[in-house]
Amino acid sequence: LLVFFGLRLTGLLPQRFFGRTRQGAEADASVDRTRAVLAQADRALAELAVTVEHVRGATVQDRLLNLHLVASDLLMAVEQDPKRFDQAQSLLADWLPASSRLARVYVALEDKPSPPPEPLTRVEAMINQIDQIFATYTAHLVVPGANELDEVLQSLDDVLSEEAVGAV
Repeated sequence: LLVFFGLRLTGLLPQRFFGRTRQGAEADASVDRTRAVLAQADRALAELAVTVEHVRGATVQDRLLNLHLVASDLLMAVEQDPKRFDQAQSLLADWLPASSRLARVYVALEDKPSPPPEPLTRVEAMINQIDQIFATYTAHLVVPGANELDEVLQSLDDVLSEEAVGAV
């Protein structure tokens, strides 16, 4: 009899109470992950800025400077609107550190007494490609007026949630 009532009692407890505890822990982990990625991106930006100063090739230096500018704008946009983090996570966590490493490789190749042309050309092509990827994706992520649209959508979602709760 006690087992029956115990099962019934736990079945009657609001799931939101237990769900919030789980969601709270997940939210804390998400915030920690976000902070770690943003800190890593900030370090990668700083490394990229230092490395760009040592690049002798004007075209590559221009691409890296543009990449730094676009990535800085993206990082600022995510810091101002953390809801954009999920969309920008791959760029900040993977592509930006890879860009910094590529820039260091390019400088190392340039610094050789007789730089091999094929590897330099390949690394330059990769830098160009990453610059284009950042420009393309950032243009879609950092859209003027997107915050207002997000607020309208959130308001609509809140109204629909309230109506759904009221209907139950």
